[in-house]
Amino acid sequence: MHLQRLSQVLKIPQIKISTALDASRHIFTPRENPMPHAPFDAFGQFIEILEHDKRRNVSRSYVLNLAKNLYRGSQVKK
Repeated sequence: MHLQRLSQVLKIPQIKISTALDASRHIFTPRENPMPHAPFDAFGQFIEILEHDKRRNVSRSYVLNLAKNLYRGSQVKK
């Protein structure tokens, strides 16, 4: 019903919309675990990296770059 009406409004064949919709769905394979990934503790990693850094002083740019990289890594990879 929705697909048919969407097809009429957009003037796109219903089969094309249906195919695009099916292609956009993620289908889990038997080898793939459907459970969400374990959370990544970015702040804990940040502290651990700084604790193990042998330098007495670190630059602001180093800390900012490290924080940005860990933040990007902590974003869920969907």
